[in-house]
Amino acid sequence: MRISTISQNHRIDASIRNIQREMADAQSQISTGKRAQVYSGLSASDSRMSINLRADLEQRDSLSKSIKTSTTRMAAMDHALTNIQSVISNFRTDLITHQNSMSENPTGDLKKLAENAIAVMTDLINTKVDGRFLFNGFDSNTAPMRAVADTSADFVSFLTDQSATAATVDGLSARFFGNHQGHVERQPQTIELTAAPNPGVNDTITFTIDGVSSQITLTSSTVSAASTELAAALEADFSAKIDACDVIDGKLYIDFASGVSNEVISFGDGSDTFSDASVSTSEIIDQPFSLMIADGITADYGFMAHNDSFTDMMEVLYSFANSDQIADFDVNLETLIGSALSKVKTAFNGVNDMVGSLGADRQLMADKLTEHQDFSLLLQSQIADIEDVDQAEAIGRFQTLQTQLQTSYQLTSILRKLTLADFI
Repeated sequence: MRISTISQNHRIDASIRNIQREMADAQSQISTGKRAQVYSGLSASDSRMSINLRADLEQRDSLSKSIKTSTTRMAAMDHALTNIQSVISNFRTDLITHQNSMSENPTGDLKKLAENAIAVMTDLINTKVDGRFLFNGFDSNTAPMRAVADTSADFVSFLTDQSATAATVDGLSARFFGNHQGHVERQPQTIELTAAPNPGVNDTITFTIDGVSSQITLTSSTVSAASTELAAALEADFSAKIDACDVIDGKLYIDFASGVSNEVISFGDGSDTFSDASVSTSEIIDQPFSLMIADGITADYGFMAHNDSFTDMMEVLYSFANSDQIADFDVNLETLIGSALSKVKTAFNGVNDMVGSLGADRQLMADKLTEHQDFSLLLQSQIADIEDVDQAEAIGRFQTLQTQLQTSYQLTSILRKLTLADFI
């Protein structure tokens, strides 16, 4: 019989270390359920496949999370719109009731009802979720509706400046609510002018829209008066490019017509009165929320506070709430109620359409969420097939390795006890 050599002992020791490593791997697989703790522990093809599947899963999970967040916002929008419908419906009932009643003070009664409706509707349009306003699009940090007291004060000033009567209030209030920044909505088409130094008599102002220029020589020396002169000149010279040009509290507000390619007016003169440096434009953030719901698919949802249905209703409410500022309001009450009922009906139908549109968007989101969640389950299953270990197989392999290790230890112990003296 041949006596073990040093090299044989080394080979046996190496075999034992290899078995120990395999046992450690098997033990890790049993405790974690994974074939390997790093991608290098998998084959090259399995490693690439696992990385690609996990990237797809991460994208699906991110889309699902975004959809869930948007679904929460849409639920709050739906709640607000439903309550706005109630406000509109209730005020319509109030109008009909006072139209047919013999109330001693119908104007006063409607004034109070309108004031209450304004407060409720303002709060609803200023609805927030997680600190984000829902009806101001991407500018979600800014309340879409100003404080009622501020808007009422400006509205009264607007009516007073225009010497509003029952015959003209309909159009005037529509322009006020539908087109002017800072009252009911944020319109990118609005420009507010300031001047430094103050304009002077005989200052020549050149203004340009879409490359077309016009000129005016001022006859006044205050910003307010100069704004009034400019407003008249703009409406006269650019009637096809400007829908409305108004002066509110001494400030000039300009609303461009649709189709104007460059919604900027350049002003300038030798004294820098109304220079480019003093022209401030409101931010162009005039769109609802937009969300990627699938690879290459984007969905827009939500509504802006300057939606016609909201502004039509606000026009009616603020007109009745400030009826004492309209010269012949009481005399023409019946006509005004009739006109208001028509606008209220249109507003209600518009909000009803919003609710329906939002419902369709919510259903689309729900369908995509289900699709992503189902596909995520499939991806997780495919990843598990690549990365997960068969627990029963791992336990069986561990036990086999354990037996091999015990046998190797016993054999090593026997061999190391052998000496030449045992065979003499």
